[in-house]
Amino acid sequence: MIIVVGAALLLLYLLLIVTFWRSDRRLFMGLSLPGRFRGDDAEVASEAKAEFVATISHEVRTPLNAVLGMTDLLNLTSLTRKQREYIQTIQSSGDMLISLVDNLLDFAHLESGRIEVREDEFDVIDLLERVLRMMGHSASSKGIELVVDIRHDFDLRIIADKQRVRQILVNIISNAIKFTDEGEVILTSDAIESGDGRMSLSITVSDTGSGIDAEQRERLFAAFASGARPASTQTHGSGLGLAISKKLLDAMGGSIDLRPGETCGTVVSVELPVEQARRSVTEEAATSREG
Repeated sequence: MIIVVGAALLLLYLLLIVTFWRSDRRLFMGLSLPGRFRGDDAEVASEAKAEFVATISHEVRTPLNAVLGMTDLLNLTSLTRKQREYIQTIQSSGDMLISLVDNLLDFAHLESGRIEVREDEFDVIDLLERVLRMMGHSASSKGIELVVDIRHDFDLRIIADKQRVRQILVNIISNAIKFTDEGEVILTSDAIESGDGRMSLSITVSDTGSGIDAEQRERLFAAFASGARPASTQTHGSGLGLAISKKLLDAMGGSIDLRPGETCGTVVSVELPVEQARRSVTEEAATSREG
C-alpha cells in the first residue's frame, strides 16, 4: 500500500509536468511578460492566467484526493509505529497541498472577480480541532507546542463560510509554525456579541519566532510577497497565504492585522463578523432543564 501511495504521488508530479507542457505558449508569455500586453491583450492574458491557475488547481486536486483516500484506507490496516508515522507525514503533507490548491483557486477567482462567499452553520470548536489536528504533525516535527485558549462557549455555533474560515486559519497557523524554530504557537478564540444575533469572531495566532520587521510586514499582504524572518532557516513559501486571507476576509467583511509580539515573535489577529446560529428546540429545552 505504501508503494501504491508513492506511485500515486509520482503520477501527480508527472501530471503537473505534462499539464505545463501542454499549455499555450501565449499563456506563459502573459504570465512572465505581463508588461508587453496592453488593452485587450492584457485582459486576454489576465483571463488566460486565471483560467490556467484554475485548471491546474482542479487537475491537481483530483489525484491528490485519491492519494489522501488511499492513506486513510492504509491507516485502517495493521501498521508498525514507524509505518504509522510515515502515513501521518503523508496525510499532513497532503492536507497542506490541499490548502495550497485552495489558495491557487481563490487567487484565480479573486483575479477574475468570481469569488463567492457561502453561509454554512458549523461548530467553532469542531473547526478549530480539525485545523489543529491537521497542523499538529508540522508543529511536533519541529518540537513546537500548539496551545489553544478558548474564551467563548464551547458549544458556540455560527453561520459563516466554513471552508474560507478553515483556509484562513490554516494559512495563518502554518505561517506561524514555519517561522518558529522553538517555543510555541498560541491560538486564541473569542466571540463578542454585537446584538440582533450578530457577533464578531476574534481569532489570534501568536508565535515565539524571530518576528518580522516593519518593512516586511507592509509587503506580506501582497500576492507572491514572501520573506524569511531573520533567524529562521525555513523556506520562503509561495507568498500567497496572507494575501489570499486578507482578500477573503475583505469579501466577508472582516479584517486581519499583523503586529510584533510583546517580547518576541509575531501576532496575527483576525476579526470576522458572523451570525450566531439559532439553537434547536431540543437544545433550548435541555439548557432550560440544566438551569
